[in-house]
Amino acid sequence: MNFYIVTPFYNSFPLFIRTYESVISQTHSSWKWLIVDDHSDASHLTELGLLVANNPEIVLLQNDGVKGAGNTRNVALDYICHSYEQPFILTFIDADDIWYPDFLKKTLEYIGNVDSSIISCSYYLDWEDGKSLIHLKGESTFMSNLLNYRMPCLTTSIYIDDISLLKDCRFSSELRVNDQPFFLCMLKKLKKISYFDEPLAFYKVGRLDSVSGNKVKQILPKITALKNIDAPIYLKIIAFFSWVYYGVSKYYLKRYKL
Repeated sequence: MNFYIVTPFYNSFPLFIRTYESVISQTHSSWKWLIVDDHSDASHLTELGLLVANNPEIVLLQNDGVKGAGNTRNVALDYICHSYEQPFILTFIDADDIWYPDFLKKTLEYIGNVDSSIISCSYYLDWEDGKSLIHLKGESTFMSNLLNYRMPCLTTSIYIDDISLLKDCRFSSELRVNDQPFFLCMLKKLKKISYFDEPLAFYKVGRLDSVSGNKVKQILPKITALKNIDAPIYLKIIAFFSWVYYGVSKYYLKRYKL
C-alpha cells in the first residue's frame, strides 16, 4: 500500500532536516512525499531543493505567493487528485515534526486490523525543554470529536479509495492553523476513527507564545472554523468551551506539570 505524505514548508530550516531524516528513514518504503513550499525566502528554498533533489519519491511543489498552511496542504491534495490512483493512505507531517521509523509500517498494520478508514496514534508534545505524552486509544465518532477533538494532523492517516473525498473535504483557507474542518469532514463521511496507544511521533510546540502554543491568538480562528462545520449551534458552543479546556490542559498544565 502506498502512502502519500503532505508537508507545507515555509522558511523551515534548520528544523526541517530532522523531519526529512525521519521520513526517509521509514521502515515502510512505499511512499510519495509531497512538499509544498509556501513562497519561502530564497535561502530556505535553495537548501530545500538541494536536500530533496536526489530522491525520486519526493515531489517539490511551489506556491506563487504566501497562501498559508491550509491552502498549501490543499495544493498537495489537488496534485494527488490529478496525479495518482486510489487506493492509498494519506498522511501529514509538518516541517518541524518527527515520526518514529516504524510510523508508516505500524499505521499500515493497524489500519488493516480495524474496520475504520481513519486511524491515529499517541504522540509526544516536543517542548524546547522536555516532552509530554498525549495518549490516544479506543474509537471516536464525528460527534465525540466535535466535542473533544482528538485528530492530530501529525499522526492521523486516512485510507482513500474514493478520490471524491479529497474534493469534498478541504483545509480551511481562512485560518493560519486549524486542521479541524478537514478532518471532521473526513470523519463525518467515514464514520469513525480508531486509535492505537503507541507514541510514534514528536509534535514540535516550542514556546507558549508560538502559533500552536498560544491558544489566545487562536480564539477568533477557532470560532471561524466552528462556523464552517455542519453541526447544530449548541454543539458548536459546547465544542468551543471543550477546546478551551483541552488547550489549557494540553499546552499549559502538561507544559508545567501542574
